[in-house]
Amino acid sequence: MLHDTIYPETEAVYGGDSASLGGPEIRVNSQTTLALGMAIHEMATNTARYGAFSTDDTHVDMSCSRINDAAGDRLRIEW
Repeated sequence: MLHDTIYPETEAVYGGDSASLGGPEIRVNSQTTLALGMAIHEMATNTARYGAFSTDDTHVDMSCSRINDAAGDRLRIEW
């Protein structure tokens, strides 16, 4: 599940309640899980160094959605 991929990466960088993910539970395959885990980890560490988490008492809100249209079945994550 998507949440199971994202939460460990954000918790490792930010700690417990510093990030939240909204949206439906979306099942992803193992290849997608690996790629997303790496991308989320990179975004989290960059945010910690240069963005919102470079200061104290901040929070990151993320949301995800599934898009199924003429272009195919896609995942959208907003950071």
